Amino acid sequence: MGVVLLILRILLDIIILILGLALLLVLIVLFVPVHYRIKGVFNEEEKSADFKVRWLIATVKGDYKKEDGLKYKAKVLFFTLLDSEKKNKNKSKKDKEEIENSENLANLENLENLDESLPKNPLESIEGISKNAFEMFEKSEEPDESAGIINLNESTESAKSVVFEESVAATELEEIEENQKNPVDKVYDFLDKITDKAAETLDKIGDKLRSIEKKTDHVEQFLNKDFTQRTIKRGIKFLGKVLKAIKPRKGHGFVKFGLSNAADTGVWLGKIAMFYPFYGKWLVIEPDFYNKVFNMDMDFKGSIMIGPTAIRFLILYLRKDTKRTINLAKKI
Repeated sequence: MGVVLLILRILLDIIILILGLALLLVLIVLFVPVHYRIKGVFNEEEKSADFKVRWLIATVKGDYKKEDGLKYKAKVLFFTLLDSEKKNKNKSKKDKEEIENSENLANLENLENLDESLPKNPLESIEGISKNAFEMFEKSEEPDESAGIINLNESTESAKSVVFEESVAATELEEIEENQKNPVDKVYDFLDKITDKAAETLDKIGDKLRSIEKKTDHVEQFLNKDFTQRTIKRGIKFLGKVLKAIKPRKGHGFVKFGLSNAADTGVWLGKIAMFYPFYGKWLVIEPDFYNKVFNMDMDFKGSIMIGPTAIRFLILYLRKDTKRTINLAKKI
């Protein structure tokens, strides 16, 4: 009995240990922040960017340049999991090997064709050439090899002329029938074609308008629901908290933009100003109302906490109003 209790105790300790390790792993994933840093320059002279993401023992970093493209590397401790440079090198090696193999196959095929075209016995070929030359010398008249070719060309030309004549005759008959019609009948035929096309286009436009009207009615009814409005408000609040959680903690940024039109530039400046609480501490935006320009210079870093964001999203998703909103949105 004591041995059984000892075994059960050991098994219970192992289960508790496994559950504790799993819980610790979940807490590490949720509450250890992901640190990031992004640097970038974008203007007429230079277009480049650098980024680095670090979480526990894993690191992902890379850079982008207009001349070289995107390069990245992912590491866990001292082990490299992804490397774009090695990948590109391996790809270039494979491409070179394929090109060399194709060239070698082409050379082998050319050699085989050359071997087939050459005579197996050179003496026999020389004797055959001398006999043919002697026979041609003895004959007084040369063979007319072009006769068959001329007859073939004449037959094809005659066939083409017959087809062309038949098509011309058919078109002439159609023109004669059209000319024999009364002008009033022609006008009626033209009006019939126009009315048929107009009716088809109007039917298509009517079907599209009816479908759009139905969808707009459904969308209005969907948005007017109380639970939908509550879900939208909670979603906006959740989005604001997410933006607040991921915004940079340190750094600076400068953006100068212009659309060569003062009105359009002012409209976009007003839209961007709506997010001023998000970027006001680290980003400066300068509009240019007269020129079309976009320059950017940024260097900022921050951290993202996965746990609080995931918990807020889970609470929002499990609400009854959210489920009713999702089910109703699928029916639209």
